[in-house]
Amino acid sequence: MRRFDFLFIRQKNHIFKVPHNDICCIRSEGNYCHVITSNQTYSFKSSLSKLMETLPKPEFVQVNRNYVIPIKTIDQINLSENMVLTGKESFQIGGRYRDQLFDSMKVLP
Repeated sequence: MRRFDFLFIRQKNHIFKVPHNDICCIRSEGNYCHVITSNQTYSFKSSLSKLMETLPKPEFVQVNRNYVIPIKTIDQINLSENMVLTGKESFQIGGRYRDQLFDSMKVLP
């Protein structure tokens, strides 16, 4: 399957092109995903796992049950509190996603 560096998201009578570089995070709530950029939030009906299939790995990584973030936005990981810190947000690292997160990063000893 061919991957692009953007998503097309339908909002009512419009379809928006959202470049991957503009995405701050993706939040899942029930049957909906919310793609959050610095300017706008795009909401649509989809599971997070289905949306993850369209995103490039390891550029995007799921940090817990409800959040996917671009790996480039990670500023720091607090290992004692299991938190990922980005410029504006902090995200709890879910136990199931910890190994996947660290495998996506190239951590020096």
